[in-house]
Amino acid sequence: REAILKAAEELFFTHAFKRVTFRLIAQKAGVSPALVVYYFKNKEQLFDQLIEEHTPRLAKEFSSFKSRSQVQLSEIIVKYVQFWQNHPNIPILLTRGGLSQDFESRKKLEESRFNHVTKQTLYSALKKVPGCNDMNIDYYYMLVSSLSTQPYLNIDNNEDCSKFNITDYTR
Repeated sequence: REAILKAAEELFFTHAFKRVTFRLIAQKAGVSPALVVYYFKNKEQLFDQLIEEHTPRLAKEFSSFKSRSQVQLSEIIVKYVQFWQNHPNIPILLTRGGLSQDFESRKKLEESRFNHVTKQTLYSALKKVPGCNDMNIDYYYMLVSSLSTQPYLNIDNNEDCSKFNITDYTR
């Protein structure tokens, strides 16, 4: 199962959704196409599972904020950007999958557990930011979540959050 998921992720990363077939996935994974069908009834289910596999990773990254009463916005931004830098396949998979599937599949992808957990995780962390409240939390969420699509951001993994200048990214 893991070999199938790994092969599928590599193929979805490099090929359009419509071009990836169970036969191609099986060949790359070194298994029989029947084994792929045994685990996944269709390509959409396999793709959904790939996205779901990443869900706990994001929640784990932000778990350190749960026990704190206050979190700086810069800490959330650094953690979020580092997550996407450490897992660059996720936004590409989400983008390729969203562009390549029919309307219903795209809607399902938007409503996926991964997107739900991402939003819930960020909102929980943002509620601990001084100055963030019910009136402006959507703005903060939009600001932070938009950074996942900015591959040009270069935040050193060892950077001290106190030296992060939020104004560089909010102009």
